[in-house]
Amino acid sequence: MDNGPAYRDKAEKVLRGKTPWYKKPAVLTIGAFYVILMLVLFTGGESVPEVFPAPDFSLENIMGPEEVSLSDYSGRPVILYFFASW
Repeated sequence: MDNGPAYRDKAEKVLRGKTPWYKKPAVLTIGAFYVILMLVLFTGGESVPEVFPAPDFSLENIMGPEEVSLSDYSGRPVILYFFASW
């Protein structure tokens, strides 16, 4: 049986139970997830979905008597909030 320093160091490390932070399962799992996410997001190729314009429609303005049309906001982002209280 070899009782050299390398064997002793390995045995002490096992008995102490200390592993470096970069070898812990949680860190390895999060790191692998991060690498996969970066590969998916930044790999070459066209990954942008095809965009279709929304159909034009008009609604009554709650702030006044006129109507508001979707085409009035052409080229700008629009958020539609539908609320119903039944």
